[in-house]
Amino acid sequence: MSESNTVQPTIEDEINTLLCGDSIKTALDFVAFLRANKMAPKCVDAQNSVWCFDYLGKGTSCVIVLKGWFVFWGGWDVEHEEYPIDEKTKEFALAHVNICTNFKTNGKECGCGNQPGISRTIFGKEFDNVCTALLAFTQPEAETLEYVKRLVEMENDSIAGAAKKTESD
Repeated sequence: MSESNTVQPTIEDEINTLLCGDSIKTALDFVAFLRANKMAPKCVDAQNSVWCFDYLGKGTSCVIVLKGWFVFWGGWDVEHEEYPIDEKTKEFALAHVNICTNFKTNGKECGCGNQPGISRTIFGKEFDNVCTALLAFTQPEAETLEYVKRLVEMENDSIAGAAKKTESD
C-alpha cells in the first residue's frame, strides 16, 4: 500500500480557483504586498482555505478565501501609540471594527473564541463585543486594501521595534 502525497495549493492557486472577476486581481495584489513585506502565507485550515501571515514570527493577519468570498481579518492589536496613524486611516479602521453580531443575533459562535466578544479601546474609541479578529474587511476592493496596507505596515513597524528593543535589553 502506498501513501499518497497531497500537495497543498498555494494561496495564489486558491485565489485563482475560488474567486472571480476583479476580486482575483485585488486578492493577488494584496498577497504580493504581504509577501514583499516578508509575510509568508501559511495555510491553517485547508478545508475552509484559511491562510495566516506572520511577521518576524508573530501572527499579524489572516486571509480567508471561500468560494468567491475574500475576507481579510486584521488580528493585530491596534493600540500602538509609538507608531502614529493619520486620521483618515484611523477613521477607516474604526469603521471596520469586527463586532460579534452573529453571536448576538442567532446564538451561534462567530469563531472568534470570545463570544460574545470583549470590550476594547481601539484608537481611543470604546467598543463592546469585539471579536478576537479586531478588524474585518469583507470582499475588499483595491482602495480598501490601500488602507489595510497602512495598518499592516504600522503593525510590522511595531513588531520590528519590539524585536529590536528585546535584542537590546
